[in-house]
Amino acid sequence: MKYLWANILGALIFAGVNLAVFVLKKDKFKVIRNIALVVICIILLSFKTIEYAYYQIMGMHHKVPMELSQIAYFLFPISYLVSRKTQKMLPIGAFTALLAGVFFNVGWIASAKTFFERDTVYQLITASVFHNALYFGGMLVLSTIKLPSKQFWHMPIGLAQIVCWHYLMHAVLVNDKDVVLKNVCEAKILDYVWPNISQNTIFVVTYYVVVLLGLGVLIALFYYSNYLFNKNNTIGKIEECNYS
Repeated sequence: MKYLWANILGALIFAGVNLAVFVLKKDKFKVIRNIALVVICIILLSFKTIEYAYYQIMGMHHKVPMELSQIAYFLFPISYLVSRKTQKMLPIGAFTALLAGVFFNVGWIASAKTFFERDTVYQLITASVFHNALYFGGMLVLSTIKLPSKQFWHMPIGLAQIVCWHYLMHAVLVNDKDVVLKNVCEAKILDYVWPNISQNTIFVVTYYVVVLLGLGVLIALFYYSNYLFNKNNTIGKIEECNYS
């Protein structure tokens, strides 16, 4: 109960971000919305570029963006800023931003204690601000830009490339067993629930089936939500994302 206030604060922040999305997706706020998205992208890209450049200058070469949220810090702003009307990266950029934001907020609301016992105050603040910025940006893209569902197959390809990058960086630069994406891909995350269960073939096979089906459902929900925003939009015009 010690950190109940933090759980509640996390829920309030998450609710506030969703309320801001609901308001800003209205057509009369289009200019403000676009400015907000550009500013968020520039801040994310600039801050994280400086941060990782600092690590390299200081000789901490193992500090590279390799987790999902770390990659999303670069992928989302680049996909939006380069050319959101023609850039094929935009769906995967928005999708990873949403995943990073949702997983962070769910984790915070469910177990703020884990964050507060592990991280410094600075890390808590920056993590909350940046993950909610990713979620905010991803939701605005999802609800205001029409994404082409015919190219849905770009999504699993993009996710596979992220996993390949993760393993490449892990093999070359990082010698750390406690990396989330690798543990998820190798079913080692099951050991946090039940020690050594990742050695059980039946459980592992079941785990992969559930993960792949779950990922497929999330991708389908992503595109279906975008379709519904476009079809039932009564408060603002949906922008076209033309890949021609």
